[in-house]
Amino acid sequence: MKKIIMLVLTSMMLTGCNSEPSDADISQAMQSFMSEMHGTLNSSKKIACKDKESDGSYLCSVEFDAKLPIVGDRASTMELKFIKSDDSWKAMAPSK
Repeated sequence: MKKIIMLVLTSMMLTGCNSEPSDADISQAMQSFMSEMHGTLNSSKKIACKDKESDGSYLCSVEFDAKLPIVGDRASTMELKFIKSDDSWKAMAPSK
């Protein structure tokens, strides 16, 4: 019985390591991303993520509302790159 429980827990952990960022992960990463630009994130919502890239990142469409310097309040939908580092996700502009 213990072996079955360990097998189930291990498979769940491995599945979690290989999945795209959740809505909460994206919100936290966007908060840091906006902070680096001296802006404030009011809200964000994950729309969809594409399949995992070769570098381990995900391109995700995100709907957000933020206050940015010079631009002011802005609501928009954009595609951002999300990559996992250690225990958290980092948002960055996608390279074209």
